[in-house]
Amino acid sequence: MRIEVYPAFDGDCLLLTGPGTKGCGPRILVDGGRAGTYSTLSADLSSSYGPASPIDLVVVTHVDADHITGILTLARHAPVGIREIWFNGHGHLRKLQSDETLVPLGPAQGDKLSALIEERGWPWNRQFGSGAVMTGPDPGASVRSVGDLTVTVLGPTAEELVRLERTWTRTIAEAGLSPAAQDLQDPGPGLKALGGIHPPDVEALAAAEQTLDRAVVNGSSIAMLVESAGKRILLAADAHPTSLEQSIAPLAKREGGRLRVDLLKVSHHGSRDNTTGRLLDLLDCRRFLFSTDGSRHGHPHPETIARILTRTAGRKSLYFNYDRPHTRIWATGDLTSAYDYEAVYPTGAEGRLTIEV
Repeated sequence: MRIEVYPAFDGDCLLLTGPGTKGCGPRILVDGGRAGTYSTLSADLSSSYGPASPIDLVVVTHVDADHITGILTLARHAPVGIREIWFNGHGHLRKLQSDETLVPLGPAQGDKLSALIEERGWPWNRQFGSGAVMTGPDPGASVRSVGDLTVTVLGPTAEELVRLERTWTRTIAEAGLSPAAQDLQDPGPGLKALGGIHPPDVEALAAAEQTLDRAVVNGSSIAMLVESAGKRILLAADAHPTSLEQSIAPLAKREGGRLRVDLLKVSHHGSRDNTTGRLLDLLDCRRFLFSTDGSRHGHPHPETIARILTRTAGRKSLYFNYDRPHTRIWATGDLTSAYDYEAVYPTGAEGRLTIEV
């Protein structure tokens, strides 16, 4: 498999391609980053795709502007065909709340992406019976196929989606998805990224007290394990660590206690609140991807990287799609030698990486 990481600023935009003749395997687009991401993404899609070669699946992991804004532009222009889209809209969440026939949502109650999906006529959550994309007590029941790719949905749970429904109106307003709201523009420079002066104290950072992400919208993320030809990529979106632990634990148990994964797209851009030691202990993984420029929240946090380095045996690879002072510090020779890893950065356009798995 090949994963293309696009310049999504502080967000995610990933294109995964499965094995196939001349690189034409099944394709999954996961999120669209910020509005400015679309120009780079569309140039690639227009040159490689079309009505005769559609994207097999578009996954909008959750309603956050740094993941969804670029998808809104994609949906408006529709430069390529889309075989199916996974996105949990308000209607899917309301169905989880009631077994009764629901009154259709009007424009004022809906959201921009839902309206565009219906306008385009894209098959919407088809593999989930047009219901919510979610996992259950047994992740094996949440396995779907995308061409030759096997996709296991690891999150969200029904409970996490119900919590989102209770805050839906406020959530879509913050994400710029309200029908009456003007389109969100990419934010200006945010928090100054930290680090870049002294090598971090890895042991102290790894021992720091664990805090947990409580954001309802992050908890609603569609997290997935994608498999092909014996290779596995775990795309964690912004999922809560406790949800991931719950879904991964039974899979890890079947493999003797640790689930083998060839690449982990680290949850929530490497936030300290989304990667726990317990989660890492459930995985047998040595390659870790961070998608963020660190401009809004200083991601990836050094505590997350320290946990990865101290809990992962063997040779490791850390992939950063932006070369910034707070990510470049991890290329320090003493650190890479002491903890047996390499730090990988873009060699061409900023924000872009290609990783073969």
